[in-house]
Amino acid sequence: MTGPMDEAELAERVCHAVSVIAGSGLGPPPAQPLMIDDVVGGEILSWCATDRTEGLTAAALAAGFVARAGPDGNDGGWVTDLTAAFHQGLRQCLLAEETMVRAVHALTAAGLCHRVLKGVATAHLDYADPADRMFGDADVLIERAGLTAALDALRRAGFSRDEAPPRGWWERRFARAVVLTRPNGSELDLHVAIAGGYFGRRLDHGRLWATAGQSLVVGGTEMVSLGADDRLLHACLSAEVSKMSGIRALRDVAGLVLGGQADWRRTIANAQESGVDVVVARAIHRAWIELDLPDHPAHRWSEITPLDSSQVEAFDRFVPGDADSWAVEASGTLAALAWKYRPAFLLGVVAPSRANLQSRGMTRLGHCAKLFRTLAKGRR
Repeated sequence: MTGPMDEAELAERVCHAVSVIAGSGLGPPPAQPLMIDDVVGGEILSWCATDRTEGLTAAALAAGFVARAGPDGNDGGWVTDLTAAFHQGLRQCLLAEETMVRAVHALTAAGLCHRVLKGVATAHLDYADPADRMFGDADVLIERAGLTAALDALRRAGFSRDEAPPRGWWERRFARAVVLTRPNGSELDLHVAIAGGYFGRRLDHGRLWATAGQSLVVGGTEMVSLGADDRLLHACLSAEVSKMSGIRALRDVAGLVLGGQADWRRTIANAQESGVDVVVARAIHRAWIELDLPDHPAHRWSEITPLDSSQVEAFDRFVPGDADSWAVEASGTLAALAWKYRPAFLLGVVAPSRANLQSRGMTRLGHCAKLFRTLAKGRR
């Protein structure tokens, strides 16, 4: 460094480093690694903490995509702090894997079909080394009709829920997922849909269950994930609808396309049948731009394909980046529902049960005030 960086230069260097790190493993390493000093490295560590990308960053170091600038090379400085964060992240992954194993045993014993989702499945099936893909909890999909039985089975296995449902009937008909915890604090997200809001309601989940899954073994336990084509679809939904996984989800998208695990053309065809292909197009396009990836037919498709105007309107209206996610999800779900189902959906949103309010520490008046404030923000 020849002098202190201003904010614009720092932001530019961090963005470039992030794209190099997240794109590592998708192509050969460069002839010379990108040298990252401790100032930029400190910002990289903040990004790791937010997006859970310690594994990707450690892999980029090991493969020669990046290196620490300084007399000690990769010894000391931000690399030392990264190593500590990486090891802590691995411990969290192991805890989540144990939680998944316990959940799979409980659901299997109850005779319930299920599919392992997101971090656990993606790390073991779509990355060369599972340690490259960090995750903080376990996610599993069950059929909506089996929700009550699944909750009972998991409760017997030691799982509990901190928040009561808005209404029992409402949860069975409209919920996306139920959050459960174990006594050690580890979390299981029990999904009945792989996305919420407008696109989650449009998606044909019946097709997901009719499509063969893919087996994996975690902790000596065999379990089943979605097939690769549907993992790509789910990664696109996570990147563009959930807005929670950041560039990590884009790396999942790019890896599934470039690694050949998924047939991206078939993923697009399935998305088009459900009317959610705008999400796939936006996710692929953003992955290629933000990770600075070379030309690929999937990216060309995302740039030139005509998109359904109603999907584009729904995407732009119900996925604003600065809105509260639950308000966006509720607004999108309402728009996707047939008119005859909207009153029941609204009843559960506007008038949740007393148990639900108590579990959230809310009064009915406070709930309504927060609801309308948040919905107003989501519709701006």
